[in-house]
Amino acid sequence: MFGNRGIYDQGWVAAARHGRLPWERVSKTTFDEDNWELYDITKDFSEANDLAKQNPAKLTQLQNLFLKEAKKYKVLPLDDRLLQRFDVKTRSNLTTGRNSFTYYTSVAGIPEGSAPNIKNRSFSITADVDVASSGTEGVLVTQGGRFAGWSFFLKEGKPIFAYNFLNSDRTIIQSSQPIAIGKSQIKFDFTYDGGTPGAGGTGKLLINEQQVTEGRIDKTVGYRFGLDETFDVGQDTGTPAVDTYQTPFAFTGNLQQVILELK
Repeated sequence: MFGNRGIYDQGWVAAARHGRLPWERVSKTTFDEDNWELYDITKDFSEANDLAKQNPAKLTQLQNLFLKEAKKYKVLPLDDRLLQRFDVKTRSNLTTGRNSFTYYTSVAGIPEGSAPNIKNRSFSITADVDVASSGTEGVLVTQGGRFAGWSFFLKEGKPIFAYNFLNSDRTIIQSSQPIAIGKSQIKFDFTYDGGTPGAGGTGKLLINEQQVTEGRIDKTVGYRFGLDETFDVGQDTGTPAVDTYQTPFAFTGNLQQVILELK
């Protein structure tokens, strides 16, 4: 895990912490330079006494067993890259090379690597809806959740775009007026400042091509919204990006289509 290695066998544990603390991006050691430790947990359950120097033969046995098991379960080659492996842009998928995405029905559970990548760029989201009452509400489209993400939704008929920056800053851009009964087109247009990853930008809300409000999002997520949250249309299947609603908060009107454009 992240270059750290360990194996258990018949009461013995051998482990090597790779030379990178959790908040550091690059390891200070190569795999060959890592320090291996050895513990007999039948007598030392808390792993307080390192026996690597006292019993080098046992350590070598477990190191060889680790390589055998690593080959068997396709752990090899060892790879301690961090940001590169978390960056979903490096993975081939159906979104590669595409800048326009249209969703016609409620969909859920799309992994971040298979969803449109709005990070570090300008984008727009356009939702065509048909509502029968003034209190129509629910999620139009969302990605991520409580610890990082965004959500485009209606609350009491009013369009809202919420951006959650790493559970520390939340920006709410909300229309003061609700959409009318019947068909409407709701759009959120984001203009990215550019520069370093995670820069801010300006977001505008439009109803039927008329701007109703705008706001600044000072900081954006530059690399990853999360490992277990997904991209959802018409509902929110994970944790909410804001506490304004409780999931799944499915859209109560007729969501005819959602178009996401990358610029």
